[in-house]
Amino acid sequence: MTTLRRATGGTVQLGRQLAEGGEGRIHSVSQDSRDLAKIYLKPVDAVRHRKLIAMIQMQTTDLQKAAAWPFDLLGDSRGQCLGFMMPRINAPGDIDQLSHPAEQRTAFPTVDYGFLVHVSMNLMRAASTLHASGCVIGDVNQSNVRVLKDGTVRFIDVDSFQIKTNGEVFPCLVGTPMYTPPELQGTSLRNQCRTTTHDSFGLSVLVFQLLMCGRHPFAGVPADNRPRTIEQAIGEGLFAYSGQRPSLIAPPPDTMSLASLGDLAPLFERTFTTRQRPSAHEWTLALDRVRTRLMGCDRNRRHCRITSGPCALCALPRDPLPDGTSVGPTVDLDGLSIGQLIREAGSIPSLRRVEERCRQPELSYAERQVPSSPPTSNAKI
Repeated sequence: MTTLRRATGGTVQLGRQLAEGGEGRIHSVSQDSRDLAKIYLKPVDAVRHRKLIAMIQMQTTDLQKAAAWPFDLLGDSRGQCLGFMMPRINAPGDIDQLSHPAEQRTAFPTVDYGFLVHVSMNLMRAASTLHASGCVIGDVNQSNVRVLKDGTVRFIDVDSFQIKTNGEVFPCLVGTPMYTPPELQGTSLRNQCRTTTHDSFGLSVLVFQLLMCGRHPFAGVPADNRPRTIEQAIGEGLFAYSGQRPSLIAPPPDTMSLASLGDLAPLFERTFTTRQRPSAHEWTLALDRVRTRLMGCDRNRRHCRITSGPCALCALPRDPLPDGTSVGPTVDLDGLSIGQLIREAGSIPSLRRVEERCRQPELSYAERQVPSSPPTSNAKI
């Protein structure tokens, strides 16, 4: 078992490896189940070392509530920095699992639509806290937000954030194309100074996916029938649900309309069709207002309506939030023979052969496909 020294004094013993990414490995810490350690795969250079020290010095209670913030450095016996310690985030899953119905049924099986609005608000609130502290998330993506049982969120991969301290900017060197704004598509991010406006684009994509059953705002059906990746559609400004450019691209079939999001619709229009994007704080206020005015659905207790009128979720051909309370037709068994029972069972339309049911896979990948828009890689820029 590897023993490392803490910068604040004492030692820790690394436990088992829990995950590995492009930059490092995440380990449990044997002394305290509430903490984790990130150990880099390559030697920590002077710039990263200064950045980690700066992040530890700037930690506050608010930052700890918004993210898995580093709180101590780890090194070897020679004093070489190898990584850092951070709190463990105990959560059912990440925001991507909550957004897509098939994955949601595994990680968050009982949540309702109101919970999705609640998480959206908390996402923007946490981002607003980070922005107010001088941080820019930079690499906003579907995997670096953990969702807790109470609907609060924590950002992870915090060491990739852009921070500024004592006049020195430590940039975010990476990005995820599906959440990168059009002005940064195809550019090198290593020397790019990010802004909170850039964050607002990616954060709004996450909220859109939460409220629109996993749909990406730039995955649509182009009028010219020319296939595009989502990154290309972002670069061309083809917001599929826009009411301002309906002739250029259409939403995929069998999806909720932007109008069903009520007062949130104009904020999505501003975010995805202009560079005058709402701040995370403005989003927080708008989502909080929507959250307090949600209306129930008479047909499904897990549904909620943001606007008056028919339930947009009920109108979908496949219910993303089935409540599991519906029952099939009943059969009076009194006095029926075995033969009659078999005939009655065969007449129930909901029954199908087992082999037919097994040929209908529950694949989240299939739920994310859009006509004329082929799947795209989530590789880092």
